[in-house]
Amino acid sequence: MAYQLFTYRHNKTLPEVAWLKEPFVYDFFTLWQVGERRLFRDTIGFQGPHEDRFWDIGYVTEGSGVVSIHGSVYQIRKGDCLVRMPGHTCMISSKDTDELQICYIRFELHDSERGEHPFACMNSMLLEKKDPVRRDHWGLADLFDQLLREIRYENRHLLLMAGSYVNQILVAAYRNYLGQVERNIDTSDHMVPSIGGKREIAERAVQYMNERVLELKELSSVADVLGYSYSYLSHVFREEMGTSLQAYFSKRRILTAMQFLHDEDNTVTRVAELLSYQSIHSFSKAFKKQTGQSPSEYQFRYANEKKASY
Repeated sequence: MAYQLFTYRHNKTLPEVAWLKEPFVYDFFTLWQVGERRLFRDTIGFQGPHEDRFWDIGYVTEGSGVVSIHGSVYQIRKGDCLVRMPGHTCMISSKDTDELQICYIRFELHDSERGEHPFACMNSMLLEKKDPVRRDHWGLADLFDQLLREIRYENRHLLLMAGSYVNQILVAAYRNYLGQVERNIDTSDHMVPSIGGKREIAERAVQYMNERVLELKELSSVADVLGYSYSYLSHVFREEMGTSLQAYFSKRRILTAMQFLHDEDNTVTRVAELLSYQSIHSFSKAFKKQTGQSPSEYQFRYANEKKASY
């Protein structure tokens, strides 16, 4: 990856943390790098080689700043998703009063020999919209956090788990593009999305489930609150989001469970109760289906990893 990295006004920028020592190769893409960057009163930029085939997807974890991608300028802040297409230059600047933190993946999409490429839609949408910055509504913070945790841990399931999280990051980034309107260039803040019809219904359902993950007992109540029949809401949600209401909420519950398990005082039983699972068995089964490990294994590994970092 012959990237040219250049830095302006070098001040308090910390060195980039790049975690992969070698690329991870999968069926539809190669993961070249997973990294983290912190900026304070500084600007960094990079440009790919002449035949650049690499994509970058970044997520702003803290702070605010400005990004210039392929000559267009956008304000960015915590919770934004950034996409750099192959061949595009990129410069990122932090504000004078704010530290900017970004995590990212760098990958290459393969030419598919087995029919339509599952991520071809991302390429065509970006070419059409030409807007690389979107507000995240699909849990990129959690996905990047889990990906970075897996890579730091370097366990025997790393290749499998990293591929799973990267696939989810790609889909989440694409869905963020489906659900947002374009923003103006050189504005001081985001425009308020103006979404109508079925898309608005699905987005409101997502917001309602995210905000009530601990108290929501039946998904039919989502339909009741929004004023639609459950069958209609289910149909609209799958059509607009590409997944079912149940699948989305199940994943949301597990991501919340992971956060609870970071606290050693929370037992597996307690977390299962907080999230209204019928039993520890059903909770453990759902957790392992999503993460590949039991809740107790995850909590133990997280605690050891946290101690080792001190």
